[in-house]
Amino acid sequence: MAYYLFPTEFVFHTKNMLHKQHKADLIPQIDKNLVNTESPVEYCNVNTEYMYRNNKENQKKYAELIHQSIFPAVNLMFSEIENLRWLSNPVVTNIWYNSYSPSEVAWQNIHAHYEGKYSGLYILKLSGPNTTVFFSQLASLNQLTAPDKATDFVEEGDILLFPSSLCHYTLPTKQERITISFDINFTS
Repeated sequence: MAYYLFPTEFVFHTKNMLHKQHKADLIPQIDKNLVNTESPVEYCNVNTEYMYRNNKENQKKYAELIHQSIFPAVNLMFSEIENLRWLSNPVVTNIWYNSYSPSEVAWQNIHAHYEGKYSGLYILKLSGPNTTVFFSQLASLNQLTAPDKATDFVEEGDILLFPSSLCHYTLPTKQERITISFDINFTS
């Protein structure tokens, strides 16, 4: 028997071996920034701040996260997924945090990212099951597989990578949760 795999929609999952270091570096800065941030768009109820709005010290901590953990995860993804076209010279085009407060219900409606070829989610802090769900438009059209894939198995310190066009959302939650989201492009 033979089959061909066309990995147009997938979620790659790996552990961040430097999680404790990144958490210790980033959580105090995020906590300090929370008083100045709010939900930026209508489709979510989380506090968000983009890296480029941060001061130089915050940008340095994000750069360390990118080079020490995100880029190695991207390289691992390319080495482990068969038939995935290897792209070199990754560049993070956007990076931001999402802070979910336990004092109110927080969520993100279904959306995709269009600023990169791949996007990612780093679970920086998690006090319960992960509530991110991915939605495959292809699966919903062909009805061969379930269109929704929950990621409740994901733990604090995990990094998820996926094609930027893959839709996803966050179920309403009252748990404390901080994630770092990012978009990745590649230069030739």
